[in-house]
Parts: sequence; structure tokens; C-alpha cells
Amino acid sequence: MNRNRCARLACCLLAASVVIPSPALRAQVSKDHKLDTGKRPLHVTYYRSRLESLAAVVVLFHSHGENRGVWCRRGGFAEKLQAKGYAVIAADFRTSTLETKTGKNAKKRTRQKTPKPEAKDHLTFNGDMEAIKRFLLVEHQKRHLNMRKMSIIASGMSGPLAVSFASRDWAKAPLGRNGNNVVIRPPNGIYWNRSRRLFDEIALDKLFGRFLWVARGQDVRTLILLSPERPHRAVALAKSVRFLNTVRQSQMRSLDRSLQLSVLSPAGTACLVCVGKSGSRAPVTKAKEIYEMFSRGNSRDVNLRFKAFPVKEQGTDLLGAVPQLEQDILDFLNQTIGQLKDPWRSRSTEN
Repeated sequence: MNRNRCARLACCLLAASVVIPSPALRAQVSKDHKLDTGKRPLHVTYYRSRLESLAAVVVLFHSHGENRGVWCRRGGFAEKLQAKGYAVIAADFRTSTLETKTGKNAKKRTRQKTPKPEAKDHLTFNGDMEAIKRFLLVEHQKRHLNMRKMSIIASGMSGPLAVSFASRDWAKAPLGRNGNNVVIRPPNGIYWNRSRRLFDEIALDKLFGRFLWVARGQDVRTLILLSPERPHRAVALAKSVRFLNTVRQSQMRSLDRSLQLSVLSPAGTACLVCVGKSGSRAPVTKAKEIYEMFSRGNSRDVNLRFKAFPVKEQGTDLLGAVPQLEQDILDFLNQTIGQLKDPWRSRSTEN
């Protein structure tokens, strides 16, 4: 009798294991979404991570004449990032000089002359990124990822737009639990830094308590630019880079000795610039110009790197032309956001 019960129980367990996939298997499935931007929908493909709330996020941008299919093809770089434990989202951006036929199965590239950047590109791009962040916020609150550890990989014309958005993101002030802005100059002489727009999380925790404030931005920790190009002057790239350098170098140290805040908050944005140096010298010149804005002559900073490869391919084509580039990117991501000790915390403003 007991043997029959055991046999039936074993059969039920076996059937359940076949019908219901494990969470690890479910996390490996990608899914297409249409995000609301107030105008045309934004088409994205999302790859959920098996690491859940420990997972860092990688956002993939394409360049002119491409679509998210350059990242999302079977066995492509998006799947490789997911296999390493990252949550990945790739999008068909709606900017007039970037978009082409949408869809993962659309033609990879349209051979047409690259248009000049337009002043409105970065505004539309920022709107697209805000839509992506709203989507990631929902996933963050479900503990499917940690949006505090975000990286952007941008190709060609989208590179400077990603830098501009990162600067905009780091300038966002935290919110209180009641939805009001946190006091910028709290008591006890907490020093924010010269820009007066950055916030020491350790000081906020000490003064207000861990659950009395919530971040809205300051999430983009890594920028990886593949053959970045010069943007329209409306982007104000130099100003954006100067602000990001202020964030990265200030370290947001408190001057109040009574609080004994000797630990530095994880802050700033690391940057890796990659380009092909064979053929025309223009791509190398443009890429090095952007890298030197970040480095300002400091070539020893391990979080700022410039790599020029002996190939003529540029942008996402570098991934196929340079076999070691994918591993270089994975190593840089692991060094920056992969090992970043910034635990998950809720972003709800409800009491």
C-alpha cells in the first residue's frame, strides 16, 4: 500500500517538474514589449535575469540604419549578457536619424547615407530612455533586477545621446517617502559637493533613516561607446561630460567628523570607448575626442578606457570583426557594475 502511494507521489512530482519550468529556466526567456511614450510606442526586447534582485541591468542602443536585431539575434550579444546573469533590454529608438524598420526579424542594416544629427534627437532619445526606466522600475519593485546598477552600451550616433542622458539621470534629486524633495542642506553640516546637486547616501541614511528617502536617478554606472560620433551642438556633450566627471571624482565625502562617515558611496560613471582604427581616421578622431573629455589627460584611471582595434569596421560591426571585444566588454562590466556593492532597495514613495 505504501509502495503504491510512493509511486503515485513520484509520478505527480515528475509531471509537475515537466509542466512547470523552474524559475531559472523562465528567466532565460526573452519577451517583446511596447512601451508607452505618449506618442508612438517604443518597441523593446527584455531578457530577464536568473539573479533576480542581484542582477545588474544593461541597456543596448543601436545606431543609424540598424534596429535592436543587431543585439537580439539568436546567439547574439544580448543572450550572452543574459547568460552572464545580466538583465538586458534592447530597443528600437524612435529618433528620426536613428530609427529604421523595427522588429527583431527585420533586416539588420539599411545601406543608406548617414543623416546629420538633429537638435531634437536627444529630446526624443531622453523620452525613450525615461520610458525604459519606467519599465525597469516596475521590474525593480518586483525584485527582478537592481536598477541602481545600470550600464548603457551605445553604438555610433547613439553614443553621445547616452552620455547626455547619463548626465541628466545623475542630476535627479532623491524623493522623500511623502513624495516631497529631500532637504538639500540638512542639519549637521553635510557637504554635498561643489555642484550642490549630488547626494551622499550614507549621510542620508544616518540622518533620515534608511526608509525615509528614495532615489529617482543616479543609476547609470557604466557607459560603453562603440565608435561614437559627434552629436548636434544642442546635445551639449562637453557640459554633460564635465558634470559626470564631477560626480565620479567628488566621491561625495561628508565633512562632518561627528558622523564618522569614512566610507565612500559608490558613485560616478565609468566609460569604455572602442573604435576601429584602420581605414578612415575620422572615427578614431571622434572617438578619441570623446574619451579625452572624460579622461582629461588622466590615463591611469582604471574606470576610463580607450581601445582602438586594427579593423575598418565600426559600431556594432566591431563585435563580429574583433573576436576579443565581447570578452573585453564583459570584463569591463564585471569590473564596474558586476562587482558593485549597491544592494537592492525599494523605490516606492508610499509610507
